[in-house]
Amino acid sequence: MRMLRASMTLGVISAVGLLATLPDRKLTKEFLESEIKDVEYNRLGGTITHCTIHTKSGFTFTGESACVNPNNFDPKIGEQVAYDNAFEKMWLPYGFWLHKAMLEFSNLNVCNAQCECDNDESLSGMVKDWQIPNDTTFDFGTAVEALKQGARVAREGWNGKGMFLSLVKGRDADYHVNSRIFGTGEDGNSEKQMPILDAIYMKTADNKLVPWLASQTDLLSEDWQIVEQHNGRN
Repeated sequence: MRMLRASMTLGVISAVGLLATLPDRKLTKEFLESEIKDVEYNRLGGTITHCTIHTKSGFTFTGESACVNPNNFDPKIGEQVAYDNAFEKMWLPYGFWLHKAMLEFSNLNVCNAQCECDNDESLSGMVKDWQIPNDTTFDFGTAVEALKQGARVAREGWNGKGMFLSLVKGRDADYHVNSRIFGTGEDGNSEKQMPILDAIYMKTADNKLVPWLASQTDLLSEDWQIVEQHNGRN
């Protein structure tokens, strides 16, 4: 039952990520193109062109083109037709993915996930209170979504006691950075203030807060997990 709740909750988070990317709930050519990692072409039999589209998820789509008359064969046209045929195949599975995400987001109410739909707001902030069991691990993309929702995350493989990441909102540091450090906006003129962007910070094992950058290992690891919070402290 616990693993089922975890799976369903991760489904909600995945749905939020997709719907945040597509707030109009409509697939676009631009979105599909953004999912492409690289494209590979191969020539078969002289006038047959084979195209393989590799997506960021690791899935592939293929398309072919053929020229009847070798004298009329144009490699560029062959590649374009093969690519168009491969790209056309992306619409159906991604359409299914979007439809499934919409159903998950509208129907699921598990693990205290509360969804509030507002056409004028980004869907990335729609999950207000969600929980993932502590023994559930996930990838870095899900960890980022969790950070955006205010959760603390850490890798299971980190050896330091009490280490975790948290997203620090720029607005929380705005006055200190602008007024005290750079001396901007001291006269109350907001136009002089520089916008402070959100940043991920790490709470270290020796109780220090430092800006954090992900390593290649962190990006590719799937041992991320939620860190419990008790009265604002771990």
